[in-house]
Parts: sequence; C-alpha cells; structure tokens
Amino acid sequence: MKIGILTFQYSINFGAQLQCYALQKVVESKGFDVKIINYIPEEKKPIKFYKGLGLRENGVLYALQVLFFRFLHVKKAAQKIRDFQQENLNLTIPCNYESIDDIAKDFDAIIVGSDQVWGPAYHGTKVYFLDNLPSFKGKKISYAPCCAYNKVNEKDKSRLSQLLQKFDSISVRNTETQTFVRDLINQEAPIVQDPTFLYDFGKEKSSLDIPYKKYILTYLIGKEIEGGHEKAIEEIKLVHGDIPVVAIVLSTYETLHYFSWADKIYWKLNPFEWLSLISSCTFFYTDSFHGIVFALKNQKPFIGFYSEEKRKSRFVDLMKRFDLSNVIVKSVSEIKNKNSVLNNVNYPVINKLLEEELNKSNEFLNGSLK
Repeated sequence: MKIGILTFQYSINFGAQLQCYALQKVVESKGFDVKIINYIPEEKKPIKFYKGLGLRENGVLYALQVLFFRFLHVKKAAQKIRDFQQENLNLTIPCNYESIDDIAKDFDAIIVGSDQVWGPAYHGTKVYFLDNLPSFKGKKISYAPCCAYNKVNEKDKSRLSQLLQKFDSISVRNTETQTFVRDLINQEAPIVQDPTFLYDFGKEKSSLDIPYKKYILTYLIGKEIEGGHEKAIEEIKLVHGDIPVVAIVLSTYETLHYFSWADKIYWKLNPFEWLSLISSCTFFYTDSFHGIVFALKNQKPFIGFYSEEKRKSRFVDLMKRFDLSNVIVKSVSEIKNKNSVLNNVNYPVINKLLEEELNKSNEFLNGSLK
C-alpha cells in the first residue's frame, strides 16, 4: 500500500521537519511504502530581507544587527534544513497547486497532517483539505492537523464542509481543531498526539559540540513574553544559578532575532542538532509547541509561554491535557506567581498520561490504514 503524507515538509522550521520525519518513520514501521508529497503552497510567499527588522519597536541599532545577521546566516541556515530534507525525507518531485494531482493519483491513501495545515492561511486553495485532486481515488486520512484558531470565512465554509465529509478517517491535534471540525460537519473527531510523540528519536545522533555541561536553553520564535525575556531568564537563574544561556535562533527572514543576553547563539542547525541541545540542557525556555513536546520527551524542566493568538490553542490544549498549568504561562508575572521554575513538571504523572494518549493515537493510525 502506497501512502502519501501531505504536510509542511517545505518549512524552514525544526518542529515542522521532525513531525514530518516522525510520521514517515511511524507509518513505514507499519509496513507501508511512504512518500512525502513535496507540495510547495502558493500561500507561502518569501519574506523580503528588509522586512520586519524591528526598527519601530527596538530602534536603529537592533534593526541593523538583525539585518547583519540575516545576511550572515539566513541562507546557510536554510541550506541546513534543505540538506536534512534530502537526507531524511522520502520526497516526491516538487509540485504546486496545478501539478499536485499528477503526484497524488499514484497513492492508495493520503495522510494530511500534522501541524497547522488546516489554519486560515490555507482555506483559500484548500489543498490541505484534498481539494483539486480529481485523479486521486484512494483513502483520505487526517492525522493530527491543527487549525491554529477556529476561524472560517463564510465564503469557505460550504466547500470546506464538503471536503471534510469526503475524508475516510479524521483525527485532530487539539480541542480547538476538534471544534473546527464539529462546526463544519457535526462530527466529533478524536484527538491524537503529534507524530513527534510517537517516534523514538533516541536513535538519531548528532555530533554537535556543546561547550557547556550546564546551560539554560532558549528557543524563541514569536513575540516577546509580557515582562521581557531577560526578566524570565533572571527568574530561571534564581533557581539554577548563574549558568550560561544558549539561544537557538530560527534563522529565517521572518523569525530571526538577535539576543544580546545570550552567552552563545546557534544560528545554523539541522533538526537533529536542535534535538541534542534540548536533550542536554539544564532548563528550557520556549514559545515553540514542538519545543515543549521534546522537553516532555526528554523529561526536562521547562517553561513554555505564548504571546500570540495563533499559538494559544496549542499551548492551552497541552496545559489541560497534561496538567501543565504551572509551567505554561503568558507573562513573567505568572512565572513568579506560579513559582514555575521551582514547581515544575511531575513526570511520573505525565508519562502515564502520555502512554494512554499514544495508545489511542496508534490505534487510530492502525485502524485508518486498514
């Protein structure tokens, strides 16, 4: 049985690459022939190098620093991700909106997901809802897609409803997306775990040289926490001591930041190197969903925060599902009030909850691929 996976394989993002890789490996382990559909969405326009420098918010000096590091690192960082894709993802030839049907028709089933493939930005072309695939006659399956937030324009509702009703099996990643599906087709889709939870990354090794035995790791891709990152790090150091701060920067034109408070910055990493920094850190501070996933998988003390609406649903869902209300916050004041650094994660309880969730997730995959 030939399985195609349709997700964000093109994205210059560590979590996006690893969820794609994990789902490929998990489905392959079940005895299927798996390929990643190398679809490049039209919605993903390249950001111009001079956009979003933070000039208005942070001043001229900061903007010049960001511009300098963009020139220095962005292309090389993107190439690290492209190399990872070529070495680890079983990709089809590249395709777009016009040519994806020629690729899709060869599969017996297509799995849509994981990640935010059902977000509002992709309601226009609707490819991630398997529209514009007249030649595809196989099974339509969704595994852990996310809608980011439940918002649908009236002009798209009817068509999205029609497309979802044609799926043979639907699962979602969180309660927000569960509501999104319920509102469109009055169906209660089961919630399954992100593919990165399903795969054992302990097999993947990295030769990254880490100069510290103990360090606070930061991976920050969105807006700053209310109260400021430096204040948050001060709170972490009150418990863990004045140890070095290592920052991972996602070096794209859209997300690159400069952090003057970091003792060391990694600008160019592949996803396995990113994992090695998480698995070796003393404490992890992040606004990344997949960052939290790998903190949980590696049983690390961490603080996760969200400062943007598009991140909120994923974080709130994790918080409720795994009882993480003391370590997922919105502000520095919450870190203090909840005593988040000291009163951290109860991993024996988390591991039991995760085992139950992963059993359900594997049951869904096994059933949908029969």
